[in-house]
Amino acid sequence: MFRVGGANLNFIPAHGYVLTLHVGSDERYGPARFFVLERTPKGLEAELWFGSGPEGVIRLRPDHLKRYLTRTGLDLSGLEPLFKDRFAGP
Repeated sequence: MFRVGGANLNFIPAHGYVLTLHVGSDERYGPARFFVLERTPKGLEAELWFGSGPEGVIRLRPDHLKRYLTRTGLDLSGLEPLFKDRFAGP
């Protein structure tokens, strides 16, 4: 696990990773308080958490994820090469 400020990055060897960012203090990420990105063998899944319970979560479809990343300026391009280089397995 890697932790820097409000970011946590967990690699699951030969499977994927989970990135959790606390974004609640910056309005450009609204309405989210947390941004959660999960990479599995099936692909990327992302959620915006802004409250408690299931009604406080927005699951982003791939096209919405791309727009959200563009709007917020989040650059996740380094995650996949790092995973493949160190954690993807044989």
